Amino acid sequence: MHKEDGKILAFGTFGAWLTCQFFLMTAAVFTTVLTIVILLVRKSSATKYAILLNPFVFLALINIGQGGVDYYQGNARIRSFGEPAPQFYNIDRQYRLARKSMGCTVTGTSMLGANTYNQTIRTLVSKFGFQKGAYQGVFPSEEEANKLLQENYSVRGSFMFQGDRHFELSYDGNDYRVPLEQRFGLTETTLGKQGLMNQPKILKLEEDCLLGQLSEDWIYVIDLEKSRILARYMVKDRGY
Repeated sequence: MHKEDGKILAFGTFGAWLTCQFFLMTAAVFTTVLTIVILLVRKSSATKYAILLNPFVFLALINIGQGGVDYYQGNARIRSFGEPAPQFYNIDRQYRLARKSMGCTVTGTSMLGANTYNQTIRTLVSKFGFQKGAYQGVFPSEEEANKLLQENYSVRGSFMFQGDRHFELSYDGNDYRVPLEQRFGLTETTLGKQGLMNQPKILKLEEDCLLGQLSEDWIYVIDLEKSRILARYMVKDRGY
């Protein structure tokens, strides 16, 4: 590689990353293409590095690879940004993937990487099925959960906290001990403020899925097989 080609590569690559970082995508694309074209015209061996090291190709390769590994290991989670909303951590019903907040600081490169990663894991789920360990049973939507409890529930269960780590849910002679997930705000303090129901409305959909209105405001979808909370939904009609 000639010294002059090295300078072109360095300035072009740096410029592409810098403009991409600040969401100046058009400028980043222009800088990348211009750098590659100049090196091609010069018939430089640095051309291949310009192709590989620009943010679009580099981040794509990294995040496609990471997404594939995470999917294979059962650790893939949809990446997002910002302060998590109350239902942010609900398992995605279509892809059966959990969500992960990458924080409140968003840059062009982090957004580009997250989008590529998310598209990778969604494509893998679409082509090869849910990742290992994912819940595969019935999974009602918020509207369906509200309607099912309104029209079909026939059991009032009992609900008791075991400290802030677990809660016990009993109904129809069956007892379940479910680990608490702080991400859902399901703690004795927060639920108490929201109107804890000592005798919650319970509906078992199948052997592995349970709907429980544990408070006046929230319905929880629980995976009975692995004793985990899948989602929480806002109660639409407190009158039922």
